[in-house]
Amino acid sequence: MGALQNLCLLTLLFLGAIAAQIKSSRAAEDAIAVGKTLSGIQSRSSANGVYRLGFFPLVGTANWYAGIWYAQMNSPTAVWLINVDRPLQDNLAVLNLTENGSLVLSNGSLRLSDYSVIWASNGTSKPASTANITNEGNLVVYGAHNRSEILWQSFDYPQNTWIPGMKISEMQRLTSWKSPWDPTPGLYNLLLDKQNDQLILQGRNSIKYWESGGWNGQIFSKVPELTQDLVDLFDYFNNGTYKYFTYSLKPGVTVRTRLVMSESGDIMAYAGQLDNTDDVWTMFWTQPRDQCQVYALCGAYGTCTTNNVQFCSCLTGFTPSDERSWEAQAWSGECKRRRSLECGETSTDGFMEVTANSLPVDAVAVAGSASEQNCRSGCLSNCSCTAYAYDGTLCNHWLGELLNLTNSSSSSTSLFVRLAASDVPRAPPTKNQYIVLITIKIEDI
Repeated sequence: MGALQNLCLLTLLFLGAIAAQIKSSRAAEDAIAVGKTLSGIQSRSSANGVYRLGFFPLVGTANWYAGIWYAQMNSPTAVWLINVDRPLQDNLAVLNLTENGSLVLSNGSLRLSDYSVIWASNGTSKPASTANITNEGNLVVYGAHNRSEILWQSFDYPQNTWIPGMKISEMQRLTSWKSPWDPTPGLYNLLLDKQNDQLILQGRNSIKYWESGGWNGQIFSKVPELTQDLVDLFDYFNNGTYKYFTYSLKPGVTVRTRLVMSESGDIMAYAGQLDNTDDVWTMFWTQPRDQCQVYALCGAYGTCTTNNVQFCSCLTGFTPSDERSWEAQAWSGECKRRRSLECGETSTDGFMEVTANSLPVDAVAVAGSASEQNCRSGCLSNCSCTAYAYDGTLCNHWLGELLNLTNSSSSSTSLFVRLAASDVPRAPPTKNQYIVLITIKIEDI
């Protein structure tokens, strides 16, 4: 019996050692230790296999990024990027963790003399132990003395994607990309309006164009359907100083979700089965419902038409600055003039009448314009004036890019947009205009 007990004890010790090795191996798979590097051909995965940290090319471009994406899908769906505004031309880069808790992304070879620092997180006064990609998709730097102490985390710096566990506050906000191929910060934000305990969308010049309505402890008053779907539980934290919204998956739900602040200014909620390599995401919620509600959706000199398949179009005399983004419905890339304006007293510029639901913002009221002709000539003599409107008593000038033009079948407000003479559309004949043909018969002499 003594020999059998010894054999059992040895077996248990052996199995314990194997389990410890497996646990250690799994920990290594999701971690970067101090002084170690993650190179372009390596990656780290969260313990649950949902998220991966490493290097990948952005779909539709030749640019490479270091960051986090969904591991179980064929095409990388980005969750969070490190080098947002400094893309790599290849995957020959390294990510390492320094002793002071700073993550550093460098380009070049592994020889220190060839390093070129591309990005670095904030360092700390405390020593670090590891940087881990968690099951929630959060890249976390842990302390050396207290392995549960968080020295830095990616969740503190949201980008365009909100995933379960991430916080959205007044300062921690979602920000759109400029285009599907350019992840640098765009024009639109989702953030907390802490005065009214609600989520809001903001566009250019911090102008609010959508709100969720107040939080009553269970739902947002204006979008109750968001929390009635099968996948999410929202929660609001408020300690009097710090306020934020977060959300989590309902117990037992295996579907993964993400909310994305899109390049076209709407917030979209997606669900997907991540064990499905078909890369299928289903959009189950979006706001605002009316796309033209997005402030300045179509950029400068663009006009938005509700219920059109293609919401945005450039005014006559203008063309998209970025055709590729425009075709992908990332319209904020704006419209540019086909031909430059002339300036000065001898200007030959003309004006095109545009009907809209409302006039653009930032109008400048001009005193002393007793007629439309005076209003028009005053705009023409000002090199900065791009449009005018006259309602019979008040003259308004616009001294810059025209934003937030919308139209519909009921549009009735007239705006006169300045164009180069050759771009001004010719007016079609009216019912009071006639073409007279005179026939002269020449008789033989």
